[in-house]
Amino acid sequence: MEWEQRFCPNASCASELWMVQPSSEIAELWQLIDKKAGGAFTVAAVEPVCPRCGTTLHTHLDLERGFGENTMAQPRRLLTL
Repeated sequence: MEWEQRFCPNASCASELWMVQPSSEIAELWQLIDKKAGGAFTVAAVEPVCPRCGTTLHTHLDLERGFGENTMAQPRRLLTL
C-alpha cells in the first residue's frame, strides 16, 4: 500500500502534516511519519491518529468537507508588545 498524506486538525497540536500507511501484516496498525518535525511512529488504532495529541488524522478532502473537528481553520492571533 502507498503512503497517504493526512493532517492533524487539532490547532493546539505541534504536528500538522503526516504521511500514513496501514501495516501490510497487522490489521489496525498504522505507520506514521511526521513531515514537519520528523520522526516515525507506529500506532494501533482503527483509523490513523496523531501520536502527539491522539486526534484522528484527516485527509485534505475531509477538511474541505468539514468532517471532524473544526479547529484547523481557526485563525491564530499574533501578540505584539
